[in-house]
Amino acid sequence: HVAIEGDVRKGIFCRGAPDKLKQVFLNIGLNAIDAVGDRGRIAVRCYPVHRQVVVEVEDNGIGIPAENLAKIFTPFFTTKPKGVGMGLAIARSIAVSHGGDIRIASKVGVGSTCTVTLPELHRP
Repeated sequence: HVAIEGDVRKGIFCRGAPDKLKQVFLNIGLNAIDAVGDRGRIAVRCYPVHRQVVVEVEDNGIGIPAENLAKIFTPFFTTKPKGVGMGLAIARSIAVSHGGDIRIASKVGVGSTCTVTLPELHRP
């Protein structure tokens, strides 16, 4: 029962290992699904900015407390009962290895926005 909305511009490309980038977005997507439960909304936006591809995954889930935001990319940090705490650490490592980064903004009770930036590949 999760509503997923998309606003993805066509013709935007980035250079990278498809399997690795798939892992980045799978980890982020699974976190968003966990955060919203069965009542939520997830919006995915993709657009170019200053020679970078920006992908935002926004959810209306439980949000992340401020004291946890600084820890979410730390390996083995988790607040999930059955979590391992490697999903976001791996995702950020992959993004950085591709010349990009991941940032997360969040407000408890409102939701979170995960922003992935990757270098844009210009096609002729």
